[in-house]
Amino acid sequence: MKIYQSILTYLLIFLALTLILKIFGIISLSGSELVGYAFVFFGVSSSYVSFGQNQPLSLFLGTVIFLIGILLYIVNNFLIFWNSQLYLPTSLLMVGIAFLMVYYDDTKRRKTIFLSCIFLLLGIIFTIIIGNISFVSFWSSVFRVAENYWPVIIITIGILFLVWWDEKGHS
Repeated sequence: MKIYQSILTYLLIFLALTLILKIFGIISLSGSELVGYAFVFFGVSSSYVSFGQNQPLSLFLGTVIFLIGILLYIVNNFLIFWNSQLYLPTSLLMVGIAFLMVYYDDTKRRKTIFLSCIFLLLGIIFTIIIGNISFVSFWSSVFRVAENYWPVIIITIGILFLVWWDEKGHS
């Protein structure tokens, strides 16, 4: 439980530093974008501390929270027309990836790889049916956003290092 207190402390530091960067005009972001960053940070951190600790529910939820953060980030930074048709495939893909993470944590849980494949396949099928995704346009957008938000990326890496360092000290 103490590690989650550390994660929340570092999350508050992350949010404070991000707000300072916004106030000084180094980055510009919306409230939902900031929530997305917080979800990414909290999801990565909780997944990291759950991995290898026989905590499948925490790992599953941490992965889903991380992916919701990524979704908020994508919706805020890319010219994506988000409509109700995308909820189902996105949810299926998130659940499939979360089950995959639980399987990687303990490969003896064979049901989770089966569930992961089913959810991922259904998500891909619905994505293909509903819309069109260009691999080239996706990666060019990722690089453009990384170029604009490099300070946030550096802060996130630094805070993840601090979480790792804190956990290492308590082990």
